[in-house]
Amino acid sequence: MSSTISTADFRQMATQGVVVLSPHFDDGCFSIGGLLSSIGAGHLINVFSRSVYAPGCIALDLTESQVHEIRQAEDCAFADRVGLTRTELGGAEPDFWGRRPNDLSGVEQDIFAMQAPVLDALKLHVGAGKRPFLFVPMAIGHHVNHHAVYEMVRKHASELSPSFRLAFYEDLPYAHVPITRYQAIRRFKANYPGFERHAFSLQWSDKKSLIALYGSQLRRAPHPLKFRPAVAWPLGIHEAVWLMPDDLEPRTDP
Repeated sequence: MSSTISTADFRQMATQGVVVLSPHFDDGCFSIGGLLSSIGAGHLINVFSRSVYAPGCIALDLTESQVHEIRQAEDCAFADRVGLTRTELGGAEPDFWGRRPNDLSGVEQDIFAMQAPVLDALKLHVGAGKRPFLFVPMAIGHHVNHHAVYEMVRKHASELSPSFRLAFYEDLPYAHVPITRYQAIRRFKANYPGFERHAFSLQWSDKKSLIALYGSQLRRAPHPLKFRPAVAWPLGIHEAVWLMPDDLEPRTDP
């Protein structure tokens, strides 16, 4: 079961601050774009932002710099719409290392390449008497970059927790596959006992309009079943994050 994210929760997140670690340009949007839109403020950190992956533009035979220009413009449009500022860390996707995206043997290589830039970027959001919510991918699915970002945070969780409220989001569209999601959630619960699931429900038309901002990543029109986690409840389109109960203030909303 899931708790519902309330209006009071949105206010608290906006007041404390929000930082989103997105493995690639589109992951923050695809996974929690509606939630971020409702919060209306925060900072987006794109970790692996060097890419030649643009299935929606495959007929154009683009160079790396052209792909980056397109993907950067898409990400800027998303950030502008939902009220985020942005950082690109310049990490290279697996193709640049001669690896396949689902080759998890490259996790340590990706961590070695990007751990210091990620931690340095997070340090910029520490202080000012607040403890921001740090949204991190749960690494549902088999994309090595998602696993690398998750592992960077897991390995440094004791150092990050005093400065950030850790919040893990279910990676979409990967989380729409039941067995893939189940395996990842089981691993996550072993690493982070006590975290609870919170769902944010939204209309498919609103979710679809955000997804459509990243046309370079879409081979075909997005389907609603691919962009909701594979759970029985809530039944409709929703996004999900896992939090420690104490990181949300007691609710005052009816």
